Amino acid sequence: MRKLSLALVVLSLAALGPVASAAGVKPGTYVPVPLVVMVHAVDTYGNPCGICGDGQDGSATYVDGQDGVKANIDQYGNIIIDFQTTRAKIRGLRYAYSSTNPVPPGDGTNHYFSTIKLDGGGALQAMSPETTISVASCPLYDDDSGQPQYRHGFYRDCQSGFGPEGSKLNVTRTATGWDVEPEPGAQARVFSITTKGRVQVQDFGVLSLPFKMTLTPRQ
Repeated sequence: MRKLSLALVVLSLAALGPVASAAGVKPGTYVPVPLVVMVHAVDTYGNPCGICGDGQDGSATYVDGQDGVKANIDQYGNIIIDFQTTRAKIRGLRYAYSSTNPVPPGDGTNHYFSTIKLDGGGALQAMSPETTISVASCPLYDDDSGQPQYRHGFYRDCQSGFGPEGSKLNVTRTATGWDVEPEPGAQARVFSITTKGRVQVQDFGVLSLPFKMTLTPRQ
């Protein structure tokens, strides 16, 4: 299934300072940063991951250009992680939903994670150390059968029609990269959508879905 289109669609960082637009780059854009992505088994507050890595303990590391993963901060300062650029799945995420009611399967194909800026936040490349901005996100994956697609709205509608529900994500610039996790409460609107033929949406409600990712520039 075609992945959700974004509303907004230096290969290394300089010490602790922000990365500015480079010569030859269109004004208002930045040099993309290829990433190493670590998904943690617990978040900053000690909550077990709701969005987990594919390791046995819920953690995992993904490297741009390896195992079919493409991960970068794009020219507009948004995070784009495509966990499956190959036809056959090699890597992905796993979801551990908090509800005892019917929920999506928690795994599938074509896992994808991206962000868009909120509240006038700037590009991630331009952030100063120890600063935090808010972003919205719509992590998603396909059912193993190809349909439906499962989407998780963190302060984003994600074509659900429910509006921008769920928690915002906080992106904090660190000495070595960026930490990404939901604001306290860590909730997302979870639903499935079938886009072949007549669009059908099944709502699973607003669920607790904590996670933490650490992004560092790929060397």
